Amino acid sequence: MSIINLKRFEDKYKYLLGEKFSDFHDALQLPPLKYFRVNSVRNIDYLKELDVKGIGYLSDPYFNDFYKLTDDVPVSDTISFLTGGVYIQNPSSIIPVDMLSRALNDKEEPVVLDMCAAPGGKTTGLSEKIDRRGLIVANEVSKSRLKSLHFNLEKYGAWNVKTTSVDGRVVGKMLPETFDGILLDAPCSNENKIYRNPEVSRNWSEDLVRKMQKLQTELIVSAYEALKPGGIMVYSTCTFSVEENEGVIRSLL
Repeated sequence: MSIINLKRFEDKYKYLLGEKFSDFHDALQLPPLKYFRVNSVRNIDYLKELDVKGIGYLSDPYFNDFYKLTDDVPVSDTISFLTGGVYIQNPSSIIPVDMLSRALNDKEEPVVLDMCAAPGGKTTGLSEKIDRRGLIVANEVSKSRLKSLHFNLEKYGAWNVKTTSVDGRVVGKMLPETFDGILLDAPCSNENKIYRNPEVSRNWSEDLVRKMQKLQTELIVSAYEALKPGGIMVYSTCTFSVEENEGVIRSLL
């Protein structure tokens, strides 16, 4: 863990947050809660196996298909996980998917792009939430990450998804005004993991934030070009920086 980078990160957010920084700092150091999502498309009671194995869980109050684990028994050892019945995922990551799927409710056969799709948690969630309607194009530029995307799509039965592997920055020129909806969960500086992942703290810098902002801006412009008139785009990141969030949105508007 880089002490110098952490100090620069903390100095930045002390300036931005003022007296609220202490709560922000403490929250980032909490251990992540463990959740899983049940594959709702298959008519199978996957929770039954967890009950038999004595795996404790609680329903999430906001998302019907999500459950919080209440003990340390690994869900990854269950047949339900191995066969695509449950997916280990935090409900916060499904919020952009939920927003986009709700916006597409009136489309019988929506054509949707997940621009940066691997490893597939949001893609499989989107496939479920639109009830396997229409077509989802799941794009992943990284060939190594594309393998995990293919694996998860097949495992979770997302048969209305087709994959591509091109630089998202050229999609708008390749497929102008093509998609009813686009999910752009953009690569970012991952500030949410800065205290829990040594690689994130080691790599973090203002230069990285600016580099990510440039890439994100190019991606969002390309995504906008690929939207049909009246289409819906949801942009999300796993970071806090104004540059990578509000700054990117402002560059498009």
